[in-house]
Parts: sequence; C-alpha cells; structure tokens
Amino acid sequence: MKEFVYIVDDDEAVRDSLRWLLEGNGFSVKVFSNAEELLDFSEKQSHGMAGCLILDVRMPGITGVELHDVLLKEGIDIPVIFITGHGSVSLAVKSMKKGAIDFLEKPFSDEEICKLVDSSLRKARDVSDKREVNLKAQELLAKLTPRENQVLERITAGRLNKQIADDLNISIKTVEAHRANIMTKVEARTVAELIKIALVANEGVQEIFDLVETRGWIDELKVVESELDVRYKRGELAEAEFALKEGKLQGLVKLLLDFLADNPKSVFGRTLLVRVLLSEGRWEEVIQQVRTLSKFKQNISFDLKSTLYTSIENLLLEGGLSSIKINRAAGLLKKEEFSDRRVVGLFAQSYFSVGEREQATNLLESYLNKKWDAELGRVYWNSQNNTKLQLRMISKWEKRYGEFDSFHICFGNICIREKLWGKAKDHLFDAIKIRPSVDAFASLARLYELTGEPEEANKFWKKAAKLSSYQHNHVEQKKPTH
Repeated sequence: MKEFVYIVDDDEAVRDSLRWLLEGNGFSVKVFSNAEELLDFSEKQSHGMAGCLILDVRMPGITGVELHDVLLKEGIDIPVIFITGHGSVSLAVKSMKKGAIDFLEKPFSDEEICKLVDSSLRKARDVSDKREVNLKAQELLAKLTPRENQVLERITAGRLNKQIADDLNISIKTVEAHRANIMTKVEARTVAELIKIALVANEGVQEIFDLVETRGWIDELKVVESELDVRYKRGELAEAEFALKEGKLQGLVKLLLDFLADNPKSVFGRTLLVRVLLSEGRWEEVIQQVRTLSKFKQNISFDLKSTLYTSIENLLLEGGLSSIKINRAAGLLKKEEFSDRRVVGLFAQSYFSVGEREQATNLLESYLNKKWDAELGRVYWNSQNNTKLQLRMISKWEKRYGEFDSFHICFGNICIREKLWGKAKDHLFDAIKIRPSVDAFASLARLYELTGEPEEANKFWKKAAKLSSYQHNHVEQKKPTH
C-alpha cells in the first residue's frame, strides 16, 4: 500500500507551504482543509490509510484533537504530528499520551518538520510489520485449550511450576505436561520465546517490541527460564503498563523507581516511567529521566528532545509565568541544552512576556552570535527592544551572516518597523540577489505601501504572486507518476 503524508489544516497558506516543502523532499502528500474531508476520504479507502498525519489542533468544526479521537475509535491508528499556533499544556500531554509523534508550535523550521515526517513514516512501517507478527502470535495462541491458557497466563506472570500447580489445584507433573503441549502448539523452542509470543499476542504494541529486543529483557527471560526462585520483574512492568493504560497511576512511580534501582539499564522500564511522569505532570522528574535515557544507545520509542522541550514548556506555563519560575526552570537545564533553538526561543519569549527584556535579549544574542537562525531572528526583531542596540547587532551579524537571504529579510523588516526605509530596501534587495523569495518580494511590497508608492508596491506584490505560482507548478511537475 502506498504511504502518504496527510495534512489537515484550515489555513490554505499553511497547507500549500507544507505540501510544497514535503513534496520537494520526496514525500507523497494529500491535503484536506478540514476534518470532515479527511473522514470522507478515509471511508472510501478499502485498504485503510498508510503513512502519517499532520493535524492542526485548532480548526472550525471538528478540531484536530477530536479528529484524532474519531480516527482511533475507527481503528485508524497512524502516527500523528500536531501543529498549532497556540501552545497548550493539556493538549501537548494529551497528544503524547495518545501516541502523537510530536506537538509543534508554529512557526517551525523546514528541517524540523521533514525530520519528524520521516521518523513518523518509519514508525508507521514498523507498526505495520509488527501488527503482522501480532496476528501470527494470536493465531498460534488460538490453538490452546482453556486450561493451557490458564497455565500460560501464569508462566508469563513469572510463576514457577509449583506455584502454578497450587494456583490451579493440579499436580506439578500435569503442569509440566501442559507446558510441553503449549510449547509445541505455539512453536516455541524456549520459555523466552513462549513468553515473547504471549506478550506480543496480547499487546500488539510498539513498547513490547522495544522491550523484547533489548538485552535486558532477554536476560530477564533467561532467569525465568532457569526456574530460579527470584521475583519476575517483567511481571511488574506489564502490570504497570496495564495500570497506566487504564489511568490507575497511584503507586506506579514508586514501583518503577524500585524496579529501576535493580535494573538501571532497562530502557523499557525508564520509558514507562517517563510516560507515567508525563501523565502526572511531574515535569522536573521527566527532565531528569529524559537526560538519563539520552545516555543509552538503544532506540527510544519517543523523541527525547521533543519530550524535554514539552516538559520545559509545561513547567513554565502551568499556573502562569513569573520571573522566579522562569529562572528556576532555566536552572534545571544544562548549558548544552540551551544550544537547542526551540529551548532558546521558548525561554526568550517567556522572559519577554514577563517584561524581562534584557534576559530575553541576552539569550537570543548569545545564540545568534554563534549561529544564525531565521525564526530566532524573527523573535529578536519582534522584541521591540532598544533600537540602537538592535541596529548595532544587525551591523555585527551582517558582516558574519550576510550570505543568508533570511538574515536580510528579517532585518529588513526591523528597519521597516523603525521607518529606516533606505536601509530596509538595501537588506531586502540584498536578499533578492542571494535568492528571490516570496517573503522578500512581499516585504518590499509592504515597504512601498508604507512609503506611499502604490505602483511599486503593486509591482512587488505581483512578483510575489508569480513566484509563488511558479514554485507550486514546479513542485507539481516533479511529482512522480505511477
């Protein structure tokens, strides 16, 4: 089945820009202006929908979150990337708990969305492959008798033969006979394989595969296989995961911390702990656990940087912002974590919102002194800080970053704001020399409108429209034919 990136956003400009970007990077795309259009489309797909979904959170009618709920109820479980212009603690948490890949706030970088789409599609393929394994496991278990299922249930819970015999009021020899029959029917050569099949059949979710493919999990199974009189730790993890799915969070953090004290390298145990902490809104602890997980080489079932960012955002926004809260949150982070552009942007905007302009400006300038970023430059431009300082920094960055058209567009707009018409024109025309763009032409059009030159403004509006149309048609021509 061919996979697509499905985009649902009521903003035509956002839909078009995402489509051009993703198709230009080799992805197949389908766009919808509202939730109803996507639902109508999905009903007509006899073989389901393969790929991933980019959803705008806030739309007229059915919202992005509501649409996700509808799709899940209909059995359409594909990776989701939520995008929004309105950051929300509750929505971010909700999207992560329901399996969304990420929760992106507009504006976001081209590289960021392309990377997420790629990882989402890879996850979709993995889930599809593992669903087939799940169905096979279920077929094997369907061969078992009710009594054999009772025995298997206790084997997967880590019960020893004697304990199983006592539970079911049968002899140990009868238990052994049932175990042998079970092994034959499910085509398992070892108890480890048997437990893996049972878990896969009952779960059929990504986390099980993450678990059974780690060395720690295999080692735990080998302990059970040897029938040593030890506590079966996986049983605790399974119990914790079921409780989390049912929303029964009481005592889960302590259980998982106790487990990790004995099994500090268990990636599944630690990711499960992060999920519980996210559900409880314990953001500082999430940050600590994410930092620990980043040291492991195994593939993690969620994006660590995005989880860190979301936790910081929620920590800042819950209960309202204050200078004390922002400073405390900043103190939790390591110096290298401030190299993340999203983290810098979040703290800068937070400081601006509470009137701490100097702190915000220092953060932005510290980042931009090392590396140019168009979006952070835009935040700096919108800060409306000391004009003389901004112009001094513009001059400094111009010498260092003058080759970027986004630099000239950004600071051309700063000059427009300060009514420095000549300097604004210089920056915007320099941007066009590097790379003609819709943004540069549109900014020049606005400049000429403000200076009372409607004919020139109209000329550049036409150039912006013509280039936009050309880019769209060029992308359409490059689309592969099947």
